[in-house]
Amino acid sequence: MKKIYFLLNEIDKEKTIEVDNLEKAVMSLTVQLSSTHGEQENSMLDTIREASILRADKAKLHANLHDVNEQLRRCESWLEDINKESKSKIGSLADSLNVSKQNEEMLKTDAEDIRRLIEATKSNEENLRIASNELELRYKSSDYEKQQIMEENSRLQI
Repeated sequence: MKKIYFLLNEIDKEKTIEVDNLEKAVMSLTVQLSSTHGEQENSMLDTIREASILRADKAKLHANLHDVNEQLRRCESWLEDINKESKSKIGSLADSLNVSKQNEEMLKTDAEDIRRLIEATKSNEENLRIASNELELRYKSSDYEKQQIMEENSRLQI
């Protein structure tokens, strides 16, 4: 029986040592787990902070994108207005150019008609001058004949 007690004591000592070792292991694991849990909490807090920052950045980016889209719409509208205005001005200038070309053609035609009229007038003036000279010569000639007839008539009457 002593031997049994002795063996039981030995087993008890071994088990006590084993329990102490297990308690130390549990304590070590608890410390590790606590440390890991703290690191996980810190990591999770960092992740939450990062997610919050990313959400704020995303909201800012969406706001900026909205602003840029509004500016783009205004610019497109402005460019469309300028394009319409330019087309209108180009159309107006094209019409003015066509009217100017027609006026130029009419002026060329009128200038040619006036040139022909001037040439005809010069020709008529020349013909009138020649006719006037001929009539003046005839007049002088007939006046001279008249004087001769009168002189002859006067001689005959004497």
